[in-house]
Amino acid sequence: MDKILLGGLTARQFLKAHWQKTPRMIQGAIPDFVPPVSVAETLILARREEMESRLITQTPQTSAWSLKHGPFTTRQLNAAKQHAWTVLVQGVNTASREADALLRRFNALPYARLDDLMVSVAGKGGGVGPHVDSYDVFLLQASGKRRWRISAQTDHRLVEGAPLKILRNFKHTEEHVLGPGDMLYLPPGWAHEGVALTDDCMTYSVGFRALSKSEITRHVLNALDEALPAQSPLYSDPVLRRSKFPGLIARDFVDQAFKLVGRIKFDRALLANALGLALTEPKPHIVFDMPEEPLSERVFKARAAKFGVILDLKSLFLYRTTALYINGEALKAPRDSLLALQTLANERRLPAQFLRRPQAFLSSTLYEWYCAGWLHLEEPNDE
Repeated sequence: MDKILLGGLTARQFLKAHWQKTPRMIQGAIPDFVPPVSVAETLILARREEMESRLITQTPQTSAWSLKHGPFTTRQLNAAKQHAWTVLVQGVNTASREADALLRRFNALPYARLDDLMVSVAGKGGGVGPHVDSYDVFLLQASGKRRWRISAQTDHRLVEGAPLKILRNFKHTEEHVLGPGDMLYLPPGWAHEGVALTDDCMTYSVGFRALSKSEITRHVLNALDEALPAQSPLYSDPVLRRSKFPGLIARDFVDQAFKLVGRIKFDRALLANALGLALTEPKPHIVFDMPEEPLSERVFKARAAKFGVILDLKSLFLYRTTALYINGEALKAPRDSLLALQTLANERRLPAQFLRRPQAFLSSTLYEWYCAGWLHLEEPNDE
């Protein structure tokens, strides 16, 4: 993240002064900004089955809100324009390499926290109502103008019966109007409302995920289950006495179950492994496109050594020392392959020089990921 993107602050200064503390309005964060995905392209994405999209409208006469989930037809999108309308498309970075490059400009923050790039397109007056997010967000204006009103209020009561989580008593304390290239950072818990002041108003939201306690617990329990030996002992009670009360869960039963579960060792390593799996688990709608006619392993290796490889836009890849986590799967890497794989995780691509004399583990792993659609060969540079 460069100083212009952060309004003259270094990443370290921004993190110390604002991250999860106070909002930051940055005029001209990206001067002469040309959005990588246009309004028309965003609406095309909203019609695609594999994209997660929402259509939000508000009827002027009654102020009633409506929420529909995509994919949408052209007719539905055109009909919505009779009201104050907004179309939200999640994960646009998984459909556009240029959008993904924009998302990666925020790499001063760990990919373990980075979520996705959401694009909001709205007609004049469109918005999603005053609300609160539980995560950090950078709101980058891509086209048109949008007015943001924000508040540090602690009253987060919601409008009853609304299809969206709309604050009942929103009282803003700041107001900012953003034009193309302007950006507003909001920490978690800040109430905010964005309203389009022009037609074809487009805002890019760079969101950061915050795992909930229930998400972490679910993955820890899965990791505990996987930590059990393949032939783990079953519950047994060879010295069982006749029960006078068959509906009772006896103390002996609980004691035996506790001994069985107590054999599992819960430690920091198991938690770290669970986090790696949780943070790289693809969202439910994500599907990888496997090559219809995959190259042979020999041809793949030869071309990779010439051009390099690049992760698929939908792939999530993190690491911790020798442990690798990709798309919800874990594996251990030998030390002679670590530098290459860590480079791939950090840069999202691996230059050809790493692959001219690759180790067996690296070669076979990359080929396996290629066949699964998790990575691809870099395109030849014709220049």
